[in-house]
Amino acid sequence: MTEIIRCQLASTKTTFSGSLVSEDIDDSIPPPLLRMVKMIKHGPDIESQLDNISSKSDLALTQPLMFNYHTNRQKMTVEQIHSADHETPFCVYLGLLLFAKTRKRQLIDALFQHGLCISYDRVLEIST
Repeated sequence: MTEIIRCQLASTKTTFSGSLVSEDIDDSIPPPLLRMVKMIKHGPDIESQLDNISSKSDLALTQPLMFNYHTNRQKMTVEQIHSADHETPFCVYLGLLLFAKTRKRQLIDALFQHGLCISYDRVLEIST
């Protein structure tokens, strides 16, 4: 199952298109990854798997996994490097929201280092 999900993660490319709409959220997450997260959260019963409705928390859990995906095993590094091809709407939104509310580079970069949002430099790139 993990091999299938990793293949899907590798082939799914998402970049910020200029707006954050619900269709972008659905398209940014490979279905096998979403099914796995839903199975972990809600249990392995067939009824919940047949339900096509995903909660906000389901989507919020899957997007950082997509954002932090790397094609091969990497050694532990001090600085996280994230591919622009795997920017999910949640990570972009969180970076833009923090910038709009606080303008604090240190806060945005701290969350970026934990793989939760885009970098401060990327926020500036998008907002200009």
